[in-house]
Amino acid sequence: MATQAGLGNAEERRARLAQALQTAPDDAACQACLSRLDEYVAAQLAGQDYVARFPDVAMHLDACLDCAGAYARLYELEIAEVANRLPQPDRVRDPDLSFLLPGAAGPMSPAALRARLRAAMLTDRLRAALRRIGDRLTLQLSADLLELMRPAPVATPLRAPAAGERYAEVVLALEPDETLRSDLPITMTAYRDSQRPDECLVEVVVEPPGRSWPDLEGNTVVLIVVGERREATTDAWGLASFAGVSIARLADLTVEVTLTH
Repeated sequence: MATQAGLGNAEERRARLAQALQTAPDDAACQACLSRLDEYVAAQLAGQDYVARFPDVAMHLDACLDCAGAYARLYELEIAEVANRLPQPDRVRDPDLSFLLPGAAGPMSPAALRARLRAAMLTDRLRAALRRIGDRLTLQLSADLLELMRPAPVATPLRAPAAGERYAEVVLALEPDETLRSDLPITMTAYRDSQRPDECLVEVVVEPPGRSWPDLEGNTVVLIVVGERREATTDAWGLASFAGVSIARLADLTVEVTLTH
């Protein structure tokens, strides 16, 4: 009677199949089988006597449809890889991490999630650093707050074009989100001075609620850096500029704004 390598003769194979069908597989047996499928398929593709090497796996596959399906999928995948027929995506899609942010409106990439979390942290820190008494706002910067303001996006300067080349590099930018704009109606950008790299130009734009260009002049802005007090009044664009501010002292900077009506 003919035999097949690792399988025995026809009568032995029938006996093994009957035994397998009479034995109900359990979770432990499935896990044991699945844990060795890689070796089982590798031996099969290498032309080895895989049934003789893994008789428990072979018997389990005869009795368990789920594991047999897993085996078939793995076998087909390995065959496709050997033949270099695996489909290649045009690009690898970013994972959707929106489940990490309750209330997210749609899919969210890792970069978008980082930006949202960073913005939320910045808003919380700004609320803690802001004091308001009547029409006077006081914002006390700190090293932690500055870290959230770097690296800054490229901002559109409001100063004269002639100063553009000198003040091109943005070292920090502050633009409160909509939830904070009524309490903190200012934006602030600091540009490195290319002629004096340790200093920067600080631009503060004040836009109180209900007002817009060209009705933004007359708001008083004060910068206080280590006891030195500098004052400017906003122009029609709402801009007040301060040159020669030490970059090393930005973490100690206090901004005071007095709003006019």
